[in-house]
Formats: sequence, structure tokens, C-alpha cells
Amino acid sequence: MHQQFAALQIIVWAAHEGIIAAIGANWRDPSLEELRLAVNQTLAESDTTLVALALALNASTDAPAADKCHLILSTDERFALNALRESCTDQVQQKTPKKSRSSPSAVVLAKRATRREAKRAPRAAQTAVTRYRKSPSIPDIKSHGTTPSEVENESGGSSFEGSSLTTRRTVNPVMRFDDIDLNDPLVGKIVCAPIRFRGPIQGIKTRPCVVIAASGSDFLILRPCYSAGGFACHTWKTSSITVLEGTGLTKEGGISNDEYRVKRRRVSTPIGSLSTVDWNQL
Repeated sequence: MHQQFAALQIIVWAAHEGIIAAIGANWRDPSLEELRLAVNQTLAESDTTLVALALALNASTDAPAADKCHLILSTDERFALNALRESCTDQVQQKTPKKSRSSPSAVVLAKRATRREAKRAPRAAQTAVTRYRKSPSIPDIKSHGTTPSEVENESGGSSFEGSSLTTRRTVNPVMRFDDIDLNDPLVGKIVCAPIRFRGPIQGIKTRPCVVIAASGSDFLILRPCYSAGGFACHTWKTSSITVLEGTGLTKEGGISNDEYRVKRRRVSTPIGSLSTVDWNQL
């Protein structure tokens, strides 16, 4: 995570420095109007996507201007996802030369026709293949309005047994810890705990976390949760929270793949539990 954060800082360095230079002496805690003017000046010289990344990077920290950066990203139409997607597409089209496609020769067309005929021959020969029919012992979910948990097999058990809808799979920690206990009563619960930032920007923030395992008798292995509006929620290492009910959370978001070893005494009592569907996505 530290290397990724440092790499992102290098990528947006020019846009970040452009915004700071445009603000001037009050760059540590500018007003919203000062920040808007600086962003407009930087957009005249830098790419829109890089400016958006610079604002998002600052918004994900505890910097004084973090809330202002988040407000600009949320309200400025130039930083909407569709606008950023169009900007990236235009740049790729400008940089990628179009290749002229020549018509295939007669030899190539003949080879393609031969391959198509070779594929059709086995299909024509399979005249005695029995078509698939749905088993009458399993009711049609759409026609009968039943849910997966209501469909039972002949032995009385659920026909969806073992699926991600009903069974919680074992989630092992990604990092290596001592004395791992995957059956601790808090595993799968959502608690609040102090989480230290990883990267050049230091600090600690209390966040909701999912308990992955216990480490010995005094520590818990946690994965922090982030709100949907935060920068950390949209990385490739984050899995979405699709079922909010029962979690104790008030906003939609995601669960990071980063893991932290935190003492039990610094962890709050559980505020909720992660659903089976979201747990099986970890």
C-alpha cells in the first residue's frame, strides 16, 4: 500500500504542485474560493484526470482542505465520471494512430470458409443428442416466486447448500500473523478501531473494521471499511458492501484488503455483522 500511495503521488505531482503554486502563501488551509480559482488555473495547464486525482488524494487524508477538495470533486461537472471518461478517451484517440485495414485476400477468405464448414459438420452429425430438461423436482423460482432458501431437495436440505447465499466460507488473512484463530466469536463482526495511515502522510483515525481473525489472545486482525465517497473505496483492493442492513454502518462503502493487527482492548464492542454475501467476496 505504501508503494502504491507513493506511486500515485508521483503521478499527480505536477498537478498537485500547480494547485499549491496557484493558491500561494495560504496553501495549507485555503478558502473554498481560493481553491476553486487555483483548480481553474491548473486545469488550463494540466490534464483534468490528473487534477481530479490530486484533489482525491488530498480529500482522502486529514488535511485541513480535505473537505473542500471533496466538495469540489462532488459538485464540479468537469470531475464527473462521464466527463473524466470522455477526457481519457479523447486523449487515447489523439495519441493512438489509426491503422489502415486492407481487405483480406481470396486465399484468406477461402481458408475462413473451410474452417466454418469444418465447425458445422460435427453439429449436423449430432442428431440423437437429448435436449436438456429442467428437473420437475426443483420448482421454478421465477414462476413460483420462491427464494433460494425455500427450494429444498428430497433429503430436506437446501438445494443451494454450499452457495455464497447461505454458507460463510473461510477467509484467511492475506498477511502472515502469529497464532491465527479463525473461529473467534468476533470474526465477521464490524467494530470500531484506531487505524494508522500507511504512506508519507502520518496519522491515526478511528474507522469501522471487519474482524478477519484473532491473533493470540490479545490481538485481532482487522480490515478497515471506507465510505463510498472516499478515494480509498475505489481502488482495486477494495470489495463493495452490498448489504448495509445489520452492519451498523450508515453509508455505503467498501472493505479494504489491507490488514491491521490491533489490541483487543483498543477495539469497540461490535456495532453489527457483515452479511454472508459480502463476507464471501473478501
